[in-house]
Amino acid sequence: MEVYVLPLSLAQRQIWYQEILNPGNIAYNIPIALRLVGNLDQVALEKSCRQIIHRHEILRTTFAIENGEPVQLIHSEQEFFLEQKILDLPADNIHSILETEAQIPFNLVTGPLMRVVLYEISPQEHILLVNLHHIISDGWSLGIFVQELTKFYRAFVTGKKVALPELPIQYGDYAEWQLNWLKTQPIQQQLTNWSNNLLAPLPILDLPLDKQRPATQTFSGAVLREPLSPSLTSALEALGKAEGATFFMVALAVYQVLLFRYSGQTDIIVGSAIANRQQSEIAHLIGCFVNSIALRGDLSGQPTFREFLRSIRQTCVAAYANQDVPLELLIEKLQIQRDPSRSPIFQTLFVLQNAPIGEIQLPGLTATPIYIDNGGAKFDLSLMLEPSESGWQVALEYNTDLFASETAQRLLTHYQQLLINVVNRPDVNINALPMLTNAERQELLVLGASKETAKWEPTNLVELFIHSARKYSDNIAISSAEEKLTYQQLDERSQQLAAILQQKGVGRETRVGIFQERSAALVISLLAVLKAGGTYVPLDPQYPLERLSFIAEDSGISLILTTENLLSQLPVKLGEILVIDNIKLTADITVNAEIIPQQAAYIIYTSGSTGQPKGCLVTHYNVVRLMGNTQAWFDFNENDVWTLFHSFAFDFSVWEIWGALLYGGKLVVVPYLASRSPEAFRQLLQQESVTILNQTPSAFRQLIRADGEFADEKLHPQGDGVFGHRAWGIGHGEEITNAQCPMPQAAGRLSLSTHKGME
Repeated sequence: MEVYVLPLSLAQRQIWYQEILNPGNIAYNIPIALRLVGNLDQVALEKSCRQIIHRHEILRTTFAIENGEPVQLIHSEQEFFLEQKILDLPADNIHSILETEAQIPFNLVTGPLMRVVLYEISPQEHILLVNLHHIISDGWSLGIFVQELTKFYRAFVTGKKVALPELPIQYGDYAEWQLNWLKTQPIQQQLTNWSNNLLAPLPILDLPLDKQRPATQTFSGAVLREPLSPSLTSALEALGKAEGATFFMVALAVYQVLLFRYSGQTDIIVGSAIANRQQSEIAHLIGCFVNSIALRGDLSGQPTFREFLRSIRQTCVAAYANQDVPLELLIEKLQIQRDPSRSPIFQTLFVLQNAPIGEIQLPGLTATPIYIDNGGAKFDLSLMLEPSESGWQVALEYNTDLFASETAQRLLTHYQQLLINVVNRPDVNINALPMLTNAERQELLVLGASKETAKWEPTNLVELFIHSARKYSDNIAISSAEEKLTYQQLDERSQQLAAILQQKGVGRETRVGIFQERSAALVISLLAVLKAGGTYVPLDPQYPLERLSFIAEDSGISLILTTENLLSQLPVKLGEILVIDNIKLTADITVNAEIIPQQAAYIIYTSGSTGQPKGCLVTHYNVVRLMGNTQAWFDFNENDVWTLFHSFAFDFSVWEIWGALLYGGKLVVVPYLASRSPEAFRQLLQQESVTILNQTPSAFRQLIRADGEFADEKLHPQGDGVFGHRAWGIGHGEEITNAQCPMPQAAGRLSLSTHKGME
């Protein structure tokens, strides 16, 4: 038997190196199954497979290392026998058997790299499973295999001659030709164009994960599928046509919006696969021709979906014009540093599966394709639009070492919701496109309400607050050294300020800085920003001027709310200044703002201890979920008294403010000097009968020591006492035992209140 040695194509080289790093990687298995109903001629089927193997050299290929380089070994002959198995199982189990078979790894050195198994369900029903390794095949090749199988089988059964044209070249010829072709001027120009588009540093997709990312990329995966209704598909196509875009471009734009909403990133690269069969000589060849292109989306500037779609259309057109450059060559030429924990350039793929299988006409048989999952995942996430009996379906392949199945299902559901809403509201800002289902709104946003409020369905922090303000209108909402405000007064004054903010141009997610000390005015200001539809950015007067300037510039603040006494401390060039002391509020007000759970409520910046501070954008949904998820632990209610102790630029303040205002409780503003004196703070706790306290462990210890000086009147009596507290919150994940923490066993409960609650 003769063996020919030929070089690998660049696509093959990429797969070869992945195999070296991850031997037996089943993510590169490409299976397809055919359900055959009728009178099957098994001899003709076996002979047909042999003819296809004889016709395509790549199906007789194995791989080896020669002189330190991987090479293809083309064998002149290869034995083939159709493996046959009899199944006597329920229909549900058959699919599981097929997937198990499809997940058997290949050996690239010993081969063969194609397996064909025939399962007999009954004398009149069979399933043919064909599994090829990606290094010798691609999705388009499956269609070629099925069509040639159909023609050979018909010829053997009917005794007629097969009418298949001779193949002008083989895959090995293509691999040799590609090495020279990639040196030509047109390819070099395309490479230059890609270099200009993919300037470093490239963004790394940073989605919230359910599991810690392994140090080395893994490829274990699973797939979830959902059908797309024909009416929705038609509407998406119509939207694309109106903008000169294809169905693929519309669906891709929606996927980028989904990733933006989950990650908060505005620079996102999504990979996509192209058939890469422009040359007529390779149109009917089985082999690995597919190439990947990088589609970079710019979601900054709060565009509408229609505006973003136009941008994506231009991106796709430019990418198609430069699609001949293999991804592996691009990685090499750009000198992209590889991270062993993730894929280079892009970590997610979006594909429209339009490789033609074609009509399957086998004499005496009805043949139906069955799509089988290989149990792998080449990327963190891959979203695929696949043809189905009713039109199209959406498939999400996800890495099971990163994501739980529940998260993957939620991603898929939210993608479907976005598809629906871009059709209905293409001119809505991408930040504001609804993606929650009605069931999610009901479950996540009611805050685990009691029977009295179970029918009420709030959608954001403003609605929740207004509900509290109406229900507890006469309760004290804010207690400070300067004044006390009822819920009705707080609602009215924040509403009046919100109207003024809207007159100054504050709208959906407008960034508004708040440069104020802890006070009732501070709470009024942040409520007013949210009511106007904006996003508040805390600017603590205690921060250095350099940090304040950085936050203001980085967050894109357009307006700052401050007080007269702090004007002299404001850094210069921070945008328009509004001094709230000088505002004349009026009862004649109108506020129009459509607020949805997914829009940003505030941006809090990290400490910056490891570099520049980084803004953390938190949505209404995040805060509502935090409070809703902890309500069952503590049963917060209108009788609770909270303290606003921490800087509102620290995430603890979010718990303090909304813990009080969403449940009708009282929020006690702790003066700055009292927050620095454990003795004064202890006196304030006793004076206001505080029931819920949030402190860091070190602050708790200081309070314990201060309380120890009052032998006859402690804050933690057993049973009823002057300080009937119910819950204590400890930050930064450090527990204090009951012996350390002044908390009665009968009433107190320990809360680990950390920033993770808002992720």
